[in-house]
Amino acid sequence: MINFAHTLKLTSLAAATILLTACGGSSNNNSQTPPQNTTPPPVSNEVDYQALIEQRISDIVPGIVLYIDSPDKQFWGSAGVSNLDTQAPMPVDAVIPNGSSGKKATALLANMLYEEGYIDFDVPISTYLSQEVLSHIQYSEQITLRMLLTHTSGVYDYLEGDAFFEAVLEDQLTLKTDSYALKFAYDMPAYNEPGEEFHYSNSGYLLVGLILDSVLGEHHSAEMRKRIFEPFGFTSMHYGAVEREQYDTASGYLLYDGVMVDTKAFYERIGVADAPLVANVEDIANLLKVIVTDDPMISEESHARLRGDGDHIKISEGFYAGMGIFKQNIGGHTVYHHGGEEAGYSTLSLYIPESDTSITAFLTCGAQTQCEVEVNSFLNQLYEIEFDK
Repeated sequence: MINFAHTLKLTSLAAATILLTACGGSSNNNSQTPPQNTTPPPVSNEVDYQALIEQRISDIVPGIVLYIDSPDKQFWGSAGVSNLDTQAPMPVDAVIPNGSSGKKATALLANMLYEEGYIDFDVPISTYLSQEVLSHIQYSEQITLRMLLTHTSGVYDYLEGDAFFEAVLEDQLTLKTDSYALKFAYDMPAYNEPGEEFHYSNSGYLLVGLILDSVLGEHHSAEMRKRIFEPFGFTSMHYGAVEREQYDTASGYLLYDGVMVDTKAFYERIGVADAPLVANVEDIANLLKVIVTDDPMISEESHARLRGDGDHIKISEGFYAGMGIFKQNIGGHTVYHHGGEEAGYSTLSLYIPESDTSITAFLTCGAQTQCEVEVNSFLNQLYEIEFDK
C-alpha cells in the first residue's frame, strides 16, 4: 500500500510554500517544506511560452497546462500527455482536482451568505454545529467562523498522518464529504488556542463546509454552483466528486517505487470544502481575479475581507493571509495567490495587480520532493519573466 501521508505530506500550505521558496522568503509555520535550491534557466525578452512548457516535460512531470492573461500578453497552451497509458495529448482545457486552490470558492460563498444574514463570522461555531461534532474538537466553544477561514482556529489538520489516505485507499467507491474527513481530526490536540496564531489547517474548512450545510439545509455545492460557478461563467468548474458525472479529469501521477502511479481514481470520490474544485486553468485564474479586483458581483466589504484588507493575518514578513487567499510581497511586487497540491496534481494560481496579470498552471505531478523541485523551478522562471521585463 502506498503511504500517502509520507509520500504526500499535504500540509496544505503547499502552494504558499512554493511561492516562498521561489522568492527566498520564510514562514513561521513549522509544517512547510524546506526550500529547494533551484536555479531557473535564463529567458530572453521574447518568451516562447510553448517551448518553455515543452522543456519542462519529464519523467516526473507528464503534463503541463499554462495560462497567462494580462493587457499586453495572453498565452494558453499545454504540453505532454493527459494519460501515460494512452499517450493522449494534454488538452489546453484539461480539468484537474485543484486542491487547496479551491478554498477561495468556499470563502467566497461564506462571505456571500454572511452578507445575507445566514451566518455570523464572530459567534462561536457551536451556534451552528451539533455536540456530536463539537465534543470532538478542542476549544470548539471559543472558535469562530472567521478563525476557521483565516487559519487561526488552531484546529488539528486531518491530513496529518496516514489515517485519512489509508481509509480512502481501502474504499474508493463511497463518496467522502466533510463529515467523513473531519473524523480524522477528532479528539486530536489543537495547535494553539483559538485566535492565538496562524497555523494552516484543512480541518477548519471542513468545519466551514458543515456550517454552510447546516444553514442552507442541503450540501453547499448546490449554492456554490448557483452563486459562483454559473453567475461568473465558470463553465468548467465543478464541485469535486459531488458533481462527478459532469466532468472527466486528466490523470495525475506519483512516482512510487520507480513506478508512475495514476492517482485519478483516488480523488473521484472525495468532495470536501477544503479542496472543493475541479476546473480548468482559465476558470481558476478568473476566480482569483474576481475576488482580488473590484468585481461588481462581489460587494466591496466581501472583497476587503477576502483580501484581508486592514485586518490580515501576518504569517511572516511581507506574507499575509486573508480568507482563502494569501497576499505576499515578492521582490517589491504585491502578489495574491493560493494554489493547491494533491497526490499527482499541482495547481499554481496567482494574480499581480500592478500589471493586471493572471498566471495559472497545472502540472500532473504533486506532493513529492522530485515534483516540488520541478514546480519551484518553473515558478521561479515565471516570476523572472514577469518581474524582469
